[in-house]
Amino acid sequence: MTFVFRTAHGDYQLDPTVLDGEADVEMLLKVEGIPSSSTSLYGKRHHSEALQLIGTSRRSINSLISSFDEILIRPDRNIDYASIIGRETTIATTEEPVASYNFVSHGSDAPSVNKEFSQAECRDFVAKNVCDFLDKITVDERPIVVGVSGGGDSNTLLHALAADSRISVSQLVPVMMLGIPDWDRGVDRAREICADLGLELRIVDRSQVNKLLGRSGSDDWPSAFEAHYPDTDLEVIGTLAVRLALSHVARDVGAQAAVTGLNIEDLLSECLLSVFRGRPPLPFPVRTIDGVDIWYPLYRTPKRLIDGCNPKFSLQNYDDRYPSVLYWRALSYYSAQQLATNVPGLEFVLLDGFQALATATKRTPVFSESLGFSAASDLADENIAKWQTFLASQ
Repeated sequence: MTFVFRTAHGDYQLDPTVLDGEADVEMLLKVEGIPSSSTSLYGKRHHSEALQLIGTSRRSINSLISSFDEILIRPDRNIDYASIIGRETTIATTEEPVASYNFVSHGSDAPSVNKEFSQAECRDFVAKNVCDFLDKITVDERPIVVGVSGGGDSNTLLHALAADSRISVSQLVPVMMLGIPDWDRGVDRAREICADLGLELRIVDRSQVNKLLGRSGSDDWPSAFEAHYPDTDLEVIGTLAVRLALSHVARDVGAQAAVTGLNIEDLLSECLLSVFRGRPPLPFPVRTIDGVDIWYPLYRTPKRLIDGCNPKFSLQNYDDRYPSVLYWRALSYYSAQQLATNVPGLEFVLLDGFQALATATKRTPVFSESLGFSAASDLADENIAKWQTFLASQ
């Protein structure tokens, strides 16, 4: 019994023994990297050359083996699938690896490389990405506000900035926003990271954030937000609160920029969500909002390699997280994660495309008098009214 992927470029034998016989053909196609939505199945029965269409890839492998001598899987395009999914992969090993990542140079015949990283190599990789970012901008002697959280991204970023020769450690102003319960659990980890560099963590507490949001009632803005937006994650207002807190401190200390640890998955997810909504992406890796430049030095850095810089802190951070309920947030992140899984290297190609699109369209948030900060220019009146109700609540 054979399973054959028959393309215009030739036949490729698939190995169903990698799966349990009760698994279906769709699972076999996933294992092989073949898009099941663009294929049709045909079977050759015993002692017959006639092809019979099999209407679903949900048939189990065992059931097909009992009925057919051969299964042909035909794609609906004449493209060279082997150049995408059949690329040779080499393994680059290292001592005591904490992470690995697949790198592919698309458009060339070079093999895919699965690179293992030690903790030191993860930190070197992040430092190289930060260095490449700083090469693209001008750094002066003014303070640089850095958002920290106790998680892997921001904490790794702080060390990478401190290690660059263009930046003095004394320029760095680490800031943490408090108010989201699971985020707040990282404050001790954030203080520890800052202490390693001889820096003092500046806290923007719940009461200060309440004022920055424009609320005059109770400083328990997270509970008020959940009451007014029961189907929305605290990450939504939390992301805004971080931006307002960092911008507030940046203005207070006369900083040249506020820096956050958004990684490639964060930026891809944001860009995809913008496109889902029919909007071009916002500019990156430098974005100006309400007069404050925001830097994203880790915009080309995979999350896995950032976590490898401080595995202990990253695990603790994940243990502290609450479940998210927003479908479109989940879909955008899942889509970003699947890019590197299904076609390694595609995430960098797509990110470059989004960056070019953002540069060409020059979309920027627009300051809203009703909100007190910049937001999407097409924000509906009912959304503004609902927000103002939240601000007025006790």
